[in-house]
Amino acid sequence: VVVFDPTDPSINLALNKPVTSSLQNPGPSKPSNPSGELFPESMVDGDLATYFQTYGGGWFEVDLGEEMPIGGIHIANLCDG
Repeated sequence: VVVFDPTDPSINLALNKPVTSSLQNPGPSKPSNPSGELFPESMVDGDLATYFQTYGGGWFEVDLGEEMPIGGIHIANLCDG
């Protein structure tokens, strides 16, 4: 997830901010995450190689810390083949 700053779109206001989700999902094991568990923090770590997924009605929320204007939101979608 990228939350763009309204005056400088190169700034991601959501980067490494606290994330809450309705789910925690198991996922594939990686060297950096040998348990294979996916964490909602993956949504805001700035790394497109990590991901988080929700199923049917699942949600996530990013806490920006305060009310502020935003310039836009981008959610990258992972498509499996």
